[in-house]
Amino acid sequence: METSPGWSAVKQDRKGWVPLLAVGFGVVLLVLLWLGAEGLAGRVALRRYEAALERARSARTEAREGLATSPEEDGAPAAWEALAQLGAPPWSVRRANQRAHSGGVLVTWRLSEWYRRRPDPPEGWERVEASEYWKEVAASLAERRAALEALVAALQKRRFSSDVDPKKTTEARRYFQTGCASRWLRAATLLALREGRREDASRFLEALIRTPLLLVEDAVLGSDIVRRIAGVIAWETTWEALQLDGWSDDDLARWQRAWESNCWLGPMIAAMENEKFQIFAEWDRMRHSGPSDVIGAMEPLVEDPPDWLDPVVYHPAVKGLDATLWLYVWSYGEQSRLLRFLEDCTALLRDAEKHRNGLRLRSELEAVSERFNPRSLYERLHNRFSDYRSGYQREALEAMEWETDRSLVLAALALERYRLRYGVYPGRLEELVPEFLREVPTDFMDGKPIRYHRRPDGSFVLYSVGWDGLDGGGDPSIPPGSKLPLRWEWPDVDWPRPATEAEVEAYWRELLKRP
Repeated sequence: METSPGWSAVKQDRKGWVPLLAVGFGVVLLVLLWLGAEGLAGRVALRRYEAALERARSARTEAREGLATSPEEDGAPAAWEALAQLGAPPWSVRRANQRAHSGGVLVTWRLSEWYRRRPDPPEGWERVEASEYWKEVAASLAERRAALEALVAALQKRRFSSDVDPKKTTEARRYFQTGCASRWLRAATLLALREGRREDASRFLEALIRTPLLLVEDAVLGSDIVRRIAGVIAWETTWEALQLDGWSDDDLARWQRAWESNCWLGPMIAAMENEKFQIFAEWDRMRHSGPSDVIGAMEPLVEDPPDWLDPVVYHPAVKGLDATLWLYVWSYGEQSRLLRFLEDCTALLRDAEKHRNGLRLRSELEAVSERFNPRSLYERLHNRFSDYRSGYQREALEAMEWETDRSLVLAALALERYRLRYGVYPGRLEELVPEFLREVPTDFMDGKPIRYHRRPDGSFVLYSVGWDGLDGGGDPSIPPGSKLPLRWEWPDVDWPRPATEAEVEAYWRELLKRP
């Protein structure tokens, strides 16, 4: 039976399709095998890494248990119980370290005194002096006096364990309670200063300085952020307290010892070590939640695509496919890169503990980050959450800022103790050692001693060179009318001087113009 010419042509065409289909099928199979191999290799590497981390953590836990103190020395249980009774303050904490353009800083608790001395106080000053605010603070503190005293007593303990009953509290609640502790103790200190109750102010301030220790054993980055906020409040309140004369050497020495116990680099290194476990937990949760939760957070595969490509790159179907492939294939590689980056950051922080040079650390961190930047499309597949890296860099550098701030406050307290004993400030910081300090405090910006000089009028200038590394003589002033920068954006970061009456008047007259 003869076939028609048309049917023969169809059969011939089919023979031509077979190789094409085979090639297409082979390409698809190779792509699937490659994707499977990518995902499998990432999974295997991560599990090996995780097993090594677990062994290291077990060794550290055993070592820490061997050094464990008795329950009587642990202040955490009593502190959390007192904070549960205190609750949240029913008022907001008044702003501190309000700075004029000429460099002077307002002393919060002295504003009423300044207003009362003025024969012609600026119109509307009652609004900013807020005597009713202090009455409310005094009433709240009196009502909760027993719980506040219990908190002060608990904060005198040697250590504060991180072992808490999850049925009684949560991590987020402890963060909130630590913030409340700082607010209560700052208000109590300022009210005591305002009312001339020197002994109470000294006790409350010492407890306030020790408040960041409540979270020091957590060794997680979230706790470190809360500790820094508590540290800011303690630092500013210490400065305000030192604007009152007549403190005893015992008062100043107790505050100094409290600040010496508040180191920042060591806990930051421990937090970076534990962050590796947080990454495993967080990324496992992300994979279990599915692609829909990562689509919005992922950086696009093509950065800054041309306008004509936007409809393709940002099409929901393309973004969904991209997120799915990344989540189940390339996320393992990115997680490995992130863990290696974190290891490098931790190693650099360990070195920084020795050389104490923030400028050097910043340069080294930038070099490490550059090494992990994607240089090809393949590397870009494993680099869709670069914000993690910048976050770790910022945390590391903020630890150097805090060590510098601690150096400033330790030097300032030692200077006041020297003046109390000898009647004048020293000519050089070296004169404080060893009577008042074990060593001259370091400027953690460049690894050199903190800058200091005595003015002709007998006062002093104490400062860090800041992130530009240039010694500007400690001049904190900026041009009038310009926006006041954040503290660590100033050219030199100083131990502030109190504002003069002219600066206070100019500051508040400007404030009263605002709605």
